[in-house]
This record gives sequence, C-alpha cells and structure tokens, in this order.
Amino acid sequence: MWDRSKVLLATICFTALFCHVSIIPFSNSHVANELSSFHCEFLLKAAAGNGELLGWAPGVVNDLYRGCRQQAMEKFVHSGLLKQELNNSVGFQKAWTLNSKCSALIPGGIDAHTSALSAYILSEGEDFMMAFDKAVQTMSANVSTYENDFHFKSLYFLLMDAITLLNPKTCQTVFVLSEKTPTPKKGSRVTFGSFTVATSNFQALNKLEDFDGRVLLNITSCFSASVGEHICDSDKDKVLLSPAEDFIVEEVTKKEDDNESTYTEIVLKNLKMNSTHNCFSFSRSPAAVSTLWLPSALVILSFLYSAA
Repeated sequence: MWDRSKVLLATICFTALFCHVSIIPFSNSHVANELSSFHCEFLLKAAAGNGELLGWAPGVVNDLYRGCRQQAMEKFVHSGLLKQELNNSVGFQKAWTLNSKCSALIPGGIDAHTSALSAYILSEGEDFMMAFDKAVQTMSANVSTYENDFHFKSLYFLLMDAITLLNPKTCQTVFVLSEKTPTPKKGSRVTFGSFTVATSNFQALNKLEDFDGRVLLNITSCFSASVGEHICDSDKDKVLLSPAEDFIVEEVTKKEDDNESTYTEIVLKNLKMNSTHNCFSFSRSPAAVSTLWLPSALVILSFLYSAA
C-alpha cells in the first residue's frame, strides 16, 4: 500500500507543475522530509519587477520562434493582432504611442520592433510594464492559458525577435542592480522571469546608484541586445535580456565599494538557451497538450509504487 505522505507529495508536485501554484511549508516533518528528498524546486524571487530570477518556472513564456518566425510575424503582427492588443490595453497603447516616434530601424527589422523596444524599455516602473512582466512569468503553463489569457503575444514576439536580430553572437557581461532579496545558492540554475533591462557600463551604474544593502547581478549573457542605439534613448548602455536563457550561479559574495557601501554580488554565467515552449502557437493544439497529464501522472505513480 502506498505511503499517504508520498501520495500527498505527488499531488502537491503534480498540482504545482500543471496549475503553477506555490508550495507552502508543512508542519508535518515527515512530509517535509519527503518533499526535500523528491527535489521539487520552486519559485525563487531575486528581485521585484526587472531582474526577477526564477528557479523551477514551468509557466514562463520562453518561445524563441525557431523554425516558425515567419508564421509568428504574420500571426502576431501583420494579421491585426498587434492592433487588437493595443486597443484592448490602455497602458500598452499609451506606452506604444508615447514611445513610437523613434525612426531608427534595427537591422533586418521593421518599425514595430523599434516601437516595441521603446514601449517596454522606456516604460520602466509603469503599471503596464509590470502587468506584462507578470504575464510573461505565468502564462505558458499550457496552450489554453497562453492562447486565451496571454494578451501581449505581439509585444512578446517583437521583443524576442528584436533580441534575435540584434544578438551579437558573442557573450557579453552586463549588470542589473536589484533590491535586497533572497539569494540563490551557488551552483543553482536560474532564469529571468521576463525580459530584463541591464547595463553594460558598471562604472556608470556604480556612480549613479547607491549599492548599499542591494544585490548586484553580474551576468554573462550569450543572448542579448544592446538597444540604446535603436530606441533614441540617451542611455546607450542599455541591454535587453530574455526569459529564454538559463544561467548557473557561479559565485555569491559580499562586497564593499569605494563609498563603503556593502552589497551582495551574484555572478551568473550562461548555461544554455531554454525554449521549452518553442513555436507554442503552431506545434500543438490545446487538446493535445491537455493529454500530457496522463504520462506525467504515471511517472509519479511509478515512483511511488517502486518506493513503497
């Protein structure tokens, strides 16, 4: 007969995977020990908004559109979906309109790429940007959720496509300064919960910002876009990172700068690209994806049966 705590554990892990809910602490120490031994990872927030690091994150939209770029361009931009999503979001429309005057075009891009980059990067701190980031973090749990509830498909595609077009094909080191938050462990794997605006100029960042009590992400990214030259912004050092790149935590150290400010530096190195939902809109139907719960449930039950 199966151990009840293992059945409960399977239910928790299964629910967390397919419903994207948080795992909460248990007073039952036996269940807690089983949870630890089963290695269920959970959300690790390293910063609110820009620079949010995640551990296990099945709901993050991380489509790279490899093999379906033209289909995506047609569906999300040329078909009228971009216009529809703009009309359905006051915040999105406002950010797009206010920041669409830059006439610069990225190599191989269209004016919508420039408008999307400007709308996102120059709207930092706005409600629209935070709503978009939250949606990117959570709206890819399954195809139905993505198709029905993710209302920024066009903006997401344009941002990801812009990074693809601008990616220098070489890795570069960039920096993000975040508020003090829970720190990931050395050796753990993390990714960003949405797009993230970084800077390539550490000296300027250190001069302009107070590091005291904060967290500095020192990031070596191999999939990024230096966007300052392409959005008519005075800050030419801005770099856009994506939620489709995994990093390994190489170092976590306490540091002190010349101003005697003490801060935590987290060194992240590129691990791999992780497009678990590549061509999400074109490869599977919601019905096909919904049937994936069965083999996953069988794997969990097989584990419990063999351990009983």
